[in-house]
Amino acid sequence: MPGSTVDMKEQIGQVLMAGFRGTTPSPEILDLIQNYHIGGVILFSRNVQDARQVGQLTSDLQMAAKAAGHRHPLLIAIDQENGMVQRLGQSVTNFPGNMAQGAIGSEQITHAIALATGQELRASGINMNLAPVVDVNNNPANPVIGVRSFGEDPRLVARLGAAAVKGYREAGVASCLKHFPGHGDTDVDSHLSLPTIPYTMDSERDQRNGRRLTGYRSGSASRQRPGPDLAPIRPAAGRHRSHTKRSSSRRATCRSGRTGRRARHGAQGTLPLLG
Repeated sequence: MPGSTVDMKEQIGQVLMAGFRGTTPSPEILDLIQNYHIGGVILFSRNVQDARQVGQLTSDLQMAAKAAGHRHPLLIAIDQENGMVQRLGQSVTNFPGNMAQGAIGSEQITHAIALATGQELRASGINMNLAPVVDVNNNPANPVIGVRSFGEDPRLVARLGAAAVKGYREAGVASCLKHFPGHGDTDVDSHLSLPTIPYTMDSERDQRNGRRLTGYRSGSASRQRPGPDLAPIRPAAGRHRSHTKRSSSRRATCRSGRTGRRARHGAQGTLPLLG
């Protein structure tokens, strides 16, 4: 049936998240939104000039999705971990990164930083943050995590990771626990090659693996209450009314080539990032 074909095409598009070059919507990203109904867009430093420009960009992207008949607003994501990995430059507050927060060890401070970060993202029309990092920094040869981790103690990582998730949720921003199943105990940069982890997923029989996954369990547990309404705040004119419910079958990726569960309106707002 033709209707089924259209629905299938839209459903396939909803599990994709794409990036693009430039500080205004490119022809390529507009084509993906209008003709392939992609469900998400990821922003990088290459897309950022200042806060006002980002607000206009996210508004333009959402309006393109509305005009194309999307049933739900786009997920617009960014890596705003704070510290050494943050994409918005001087447009937002420069908060300390995870290892500095780990040295303090305060759940209240980590929660406050995540809440403030999420509020600034929402104000720019970004409704998903690819953070927090909950990798346990237990391999001195690791070339890519380091200060992006809260530390080498799994319990500390779990406590602060859960506090960050709560802060993002209260700000109305979906969060993303990364990098599942754990990038801390590797000696390869996954941007350049494929790391392997020689442990089983059965944490009952593999204590080291169990400690490595502690942050994911804690962060996931902290989201069990109703999560954020992920409909974006669009600072520019021409905004459309947000949807309050989503189909439980709607799924999307955290970023191109990396799969995860799509956060839903009024439901869980945190998902693991693979890779």
